[in-house]
Amino acid sequence: MRYFWRVAQYEYRRSVFKKSFILILFSVPAFITFSIGLGVILDSLEDNPLPVGYVDHSGVVTAALPAPALGSAGGVREKDSV
Repeated sequence: MRYFWRVAQYEYRRSVFKKSFILILFSVPAFITFSIGLGVILDSLEDNPLPVGYVDHSGVVTAALPAPALGSAGGVREKDSV
């Protein structure tokens, strides 16, 4: 049984202290961090408060919709109080 643990220790050290093992060990968390960071950056660049409009070349829609105020939350107007 003593030799079993010696062989296990030898194989463990031989595998763990290789450059390729250490590279993979640190590259996986680095890749995950990079992916999450890239997603956060792309998501923050996607926020555009400007309204989306339409162009009616055919003239079917005649009544134009008023543009929402840029300072409001999500471009939604509050109801007028009576």
